[in-house]
Amino acid sequence: MTASYWLFWPQVNAPPQASSSPTRPEAGAGAIETRGERRRRETRDRLLDAALQLMAERSVEGVTIGEIAAAADIAVGSFYNHFQSKEDIHATLVDVVFETFADALDEQIGQSTDPAEVIGISVYLTLSRAKADPLWGQFLAREGFSPQFISGRGLGYRLYRDLQRGIASGRFRPADPFMSFLAVGSTVVG
Repeated sequence: MTASYWLFWPQVNAPPQASSSPTRPEAGAGAIETRGERRRRETRDRLLDAALQLMAERSVEGVTIGEIAAAADIAVGSFYNHFQSKEDIHATLVDVVFETFADALDEQIGQSTDPAEVIGISVYLTLSRAKADPLWGQFLAREGFSPQFISGRGLGYRLYRDLQRGIASGRFRPADPFMSFLAVGSTVVG
């Protein structure tokens, strides 16, 4: 696995870009990253790569900071230069992995006004991404309905938002809106 290939997917339906840096926004034209900045970014990327691999396999509870540091080939003390805790790196992972993808979904869907079409396209592209990138899909399945996943950002939030728009427009008439959310979300995660 190349460092950080999975973190940034600029186009939902295109393969991941290996050279993109997910953890540092593109600097303005002419800005040069110093050696120290580059090393810090590379170390952080290795930590995120290692955490993704381990947490996709065993969950956040089944992984230790020592295991993450060892898989990233850094000292445990260096972990704390980048993250405060295991929960902190997990929160960053969920945010970077799913929020970036969710933003790309919103951009891909664009001006579509039919809520059923929006949800259909979102589900299709999410499943396509999981098929194209099994590690990403495994992490999605593991995180599916974690509190952070369905908080005010990311894929779970957007699914809930799109269902609410469909209900408000009259396109959907569910007996129980929350059960509709769980049904669609569980189908994708399953």
